[in-house]
Amino acid sequence: MALGAEGLLAGVVGFWAWFDGLPSAGGFLLLTTGTLFVSGGILLATRSRGRSWTRKTALLSAAAIWGALSIGGLVPFWVAGADPYAALFDSVSAVTTTGYWSIQVGGADPALVLWRAVLQWIGGLTTLLLAAIVFLPAGLGGAAFATPGSAAGVSSLVPSMFRGVTVTYATLTVICVFLLFSGGVSAFDGVLYALSAIATGGDPKGYPSSIPGAGPQLILGAFMLIGALWFPGTPNQPRAFMAAMVRNRETLLLAALVAGGISFAWLAVPDMGLIDSFFVTASLISTSGIVTEARDASITPLLALAVIGGSVAGASGGLRLRRAWLLGAVIWNELNRGVQPHEVRTLRYGGQTAEPGLVSALFAFAVLWFSACAGLAALLSVTGVTAEDAILGAVAALTNTGPGMATLVGAVAVPGGSTGTTVLMAGMLLGRLEVIALVAVLGPWFWTR
Repeated sequence: MALGAEGLLAGVVGFWAWFDGLPSAGGFLLLTTGTLFVSGGILLATRSRGRSWTRKTALLSAAAIWGALSIGGLVPFWVAGADPYAALFDSVSAVTTTGYWSIQVGGADPALVLWRAVLQWIGGLTTLLLAAIVFLPAGLGGAAFATPGSAAGVSSLVPSMFRGVTVTYATLTVICVFLLFSGGVSAFDGVLYALSAIATGGDPKGYPSSIPGAGPQLILGAFMLIGALWFPGTPNQPRAFMAAMVRNRETLLLAALVAGGISFAWLAVPDMGLIDSFFVTASLISTSGIVTEARDASITPLLALAVIGGSVAGASGGLRLRRAWLLGAVIWNELNRGVQPHEVRTLRYGGQTAEPGLVSALFAFAVLWFSACAGLAALLSVTGVTAEDAILGAVAALTNTGPGMATLVGAVAVPGGSTGTTVLMAGMLLGRLEVIALVAVLGPWFWTR
């Protein structure tokens, strides 16, 4: 289904490119034909197997889908004349909603720029669906409490969840396009930025971004936060869903972090107004990484927002709000234990008592995440960049924030050479696979149990 959707959207972009006489039209038509043939064959071959799958096959599917989408997405760039490796880099960056763009795949062809935004939109939707169907039900990495019966197969809510997430995601995108167009943004740019904002992806046109006016910045900032906060609930009951979203601890924590980020940016940078402060804060905490101009090192502390990220079921990256909240609660309890050693404190979240294995899962995820970040930074340092740029590149890839993070503090955006791009691609995929899911798939116990 994911490949089929990619092929259909490639056909839409290809038809527009053909109608306008753009040279990249052939690549889109080739991708449409190939993906529809492959995805149709897979559906026909597996339709008799039923719709139930185990946690093992679900995790394998989640790991495979990013590779399949990335390989399919490179075809238009490659046919347009880009080196296959550069085309793969741009495709992985777009599908993982990171936003790194290679020099070879330029912005001369508007169809290829639109394709970047479309790939980001597909990647954002895939992230939401995998969170709803695979990661959250399994309770991976302390993301949430596992739902009953999820280890054995798919719950009865999955079909309605699938429809609810997809329809809501598409509807919000259309609303964002309409609001941007009403705010004076051109139709083409409105589509580009709406696709990228709701997916929390980077700017498909490059950095720094050229978003005119305060109105479009407010609109994009709001939709980036929506993309970062969205979480699967009960889409067939809108009122209950909205009420749960407002009361959710992640919503409260996000609001507090946004308020703190706006205050810091406004006070730390003299020429930054409130609207610009809001836009930068929303861009970082949603790990979109869209910035309107180059900044300086005075704003570096705000990069911590990208490390925290958004909801565990949102389209953003990072550690995620729920994990950050719970890790903070665990550390606070341990500090209080030194003052009151005999007091018994129970870890709770959202009115529920944490399961016994949740704390160990949280710390396992945190250790894996920061170890992966350190490893990526060490590998990037081999490419010849400074230690600061290597750390920024590793964090930007693992949080799926992209080059906007480096642009914001005036550092090098993309480490050069094939080694640097390979490391960045690995970091992007690790970030989207939630690190621990990939480790689970690669572990021998996963195949023997």
